[in-house]
Amino acid sequence: MLIAIYGADTYRSREKLRALTDAFREKHDNERVNLTRLVYGGSRVDELRNAVLSQPFLGAAKRMIVAENFLARKADGEALQEVVRAVPESTVLVFWDEIDEAAAAKIPLFGELKKNKKCTIFVFSPLAGPSLTRFVKDETGRLGKTIANRAVEYLIANVGPDLWRLKNELDKLAAFSSGEEITLQDAELLLAGAVEENVFAILNALADRDSVKASRLAREQMLSGVEATYLLAMLLRQIRIIVQIRSYLSQTPRAGRDEIARVLKLHPFVAQRTVPHAQSFNPAQLLRLMRLVFVLERQIKTGKISAELAVLRVIAETAI
Repeated sequence: MLIAIYGADTYRSREKLRALTDAFREKHDNERVNLTRLVYGGSRVDELRNAVLSQPFLGAAKRMIVAENFLARKADGEALQEVVRAVPESTVLVFWDEIDEAAAAKIPLFGELKKNKKCTIFVFSPLAGPSLTRFVKDETGRLGKTIANRAVEYLIANVGPDLWRLKNELDKLAAFSSGEEITLQDAELLLAGAVEENVFAILNALADRDSVKASRLAREQMLSGVEATYLLAMLLRQIRIIVQIRSYLSQTPRAGRDEIARVLKLHPFVAQRTVPHAQSFNPAQLLRLMRLVFVLERQIKTGKISAELAVLRVIAETAI
């Protein structure tokens, strides 16, 4: 028996693999000796062949071999096709790979598997639209909560289709929310807090005049799924707060953080984290930054610059 599981959505493909291995163990492998997992790199095709052709242990009827990341190895294509043709009735061979459909279509082995009547194929492409919304609501239900439609929209808009991150954020929201329903306010507070903490890290690097580190942190945020427009908005918000604090300190040099928070109507935590930044930049730098912010906002609205480039431009100018 042959099974192929692949696609860019590794969260659902991993869940499918787990469901298959759990079902196999429950039916055929109570002793837990007839399920072998081989990962390409640590294992080679000859090891896979030997495992596939081995008989089940302890008189069991079946054994399962899970082969991870073998499918996309073009150099081993012919050898893998030979393994596929040699799979005995007593072996369930499961291929798992994170390769997407477009890339898979170019690999001969996939054509071989599609033509094989004994092969069951599961393809997991990224969810979008109603399917992504349904995933969020279903996962929330499994956590014993419901979620408001506007909270779902906000979560998807700020996290994107990465189900690993969505599940992680839902776990945190379920623990964070005090009611039975996760609200839009819950989602805004939790997500803003996470991004805000990373914005503080970026500003710490800029205060140290380390633009390389700041750029790396910003890129990591965007690669992790944080929308560039949202990251930029948070950066610009913090820069404006820095300007406010710097202006107040120039008039009231001995003002403490509690006073600054009260007068400027800031959260005490924000004031505590931002005062050191305000003291790190001189008035000329801040004036230049505010002018840059004004220009970048207009350029983004008119399509002259992307939000990603604007983030990096702000970082580059702040570090000077």
